[in-house]
Order: sequence, then structure tokens, then C-alpha cells
Amino acid sequence: MCIGLPARVVSANAASAVIESFGVRKVVGTGLAGTLKAGDFVTVLSGNVFKKLTQDEYHRVMSLVARLAPRKEP
Repeated sequence: MCIGLPARVVSANAASAVIESFGVRKVVGTGLAGTLKAGDFVTVLSGNVFKKLTQDEYHRVMSLVARLAPRKEP
């Protein structure tokens, strides 16, 4: 089973985007998502943007993830 992670787009061009998810930045492919811009919310699966999310969808998913896998303080 694969799980798509919610992320925020930091920057984007025609072929890729820099996203941030849980404090980690990564370059991902954007071929499946269409045009993206900084500030968009997306789901990332296997190194590619899978779907654009609304801000509300993003916050709901982040809330669910936080309840399923709470962060442990060092």
C-alpha cells in the first residue's frame, strides 16, 4: 500500500517543484499535476505530485496524520 503525503509547494517550474512536508524539502516531479505555483498544497506519492489539494483538504489531512503519528520531541 502506498500513502501520499501532504506538502506545500515552495517553488515550481514546468517539470518539477520543491515541496516541503513535515519540515523536509524535496524536489519532485509535476507531470501529473499540471501547473503549480509557490503556496499550492499537493499530495506527493513516489517522488511525484499526484494531486492538488485545497487549503482545507491539506489542513484536514495534516490533522489526521498528526493524530496517527504524533511527533516525538528529542
